[in-house]
Amino acid sequence: MGEGDDDKDNGPKKVIHVDETLAFRDDVENRPEETTMEEYENIPVDEFGAALLRGLGWSEGEGIGRNRKNAP
Repeated sequence: MGEGDDDKDNGPKKVIHVDETLAFRDDVENRPEETTMEEYENIPVDEFGAALLRGLGWSEGEGIGRNRKNAP
């Protein structure tokens, strides 16, 4: 170990073995139902951009970009 390393050897490490086939089957069984075309058609496209920005932490009236100047 190099200087400044806080890790100390505390004995053997635990190793977890995962059966990838079982993990895959569990993942597939627990997925949500597929979205239908009707559900896609019901999403208002004009609100998509604002929803995306809100998901990234933006708020109405707040500027975007490096300077984040608020709208007048």
